[in-house]
Amino acid sequence: MENSFSNLAGNWARMDPEAATRWVSSLPANSTRDRAAQSLINNLMQHDMPSAVDRLDLINEPRQRRNTEQQIAHNWLQTDPATARIWIQNSDLPTEMKTQLLNPNPGG
Repeated sequence: MENSFSNLAGNWARMDPEAATRWVSSLPANSTRDRAAQSLINNLMQHDMPSAVDRLDLINEPRQRRNTEQQIAHNWLQTDPATARIWIQNSDLPTEMKTQLLNPNPGG
């Protein structure tokens, strides 16, 4: 069932991200919703990083949310480094993670 919800969210996000977001938001806060939200966010990361960031709060499990934030940061740095750097600096990511993202090869 979780995979079905995840697939549905990802496919729906391609056609109507706002409707997909409303649907994911309506799901009970559990691992099924987290997986559906992850799929939605993964789809948005392909073309709309700010919208992907806006949906992070749909993921309730802290480690999964943090990993997703890090994935957004990595991807965004590849496509729009200036905007990504501003977001990273102002995000609630841990300082160590911010440093790693903004300075991937210190001294190298």
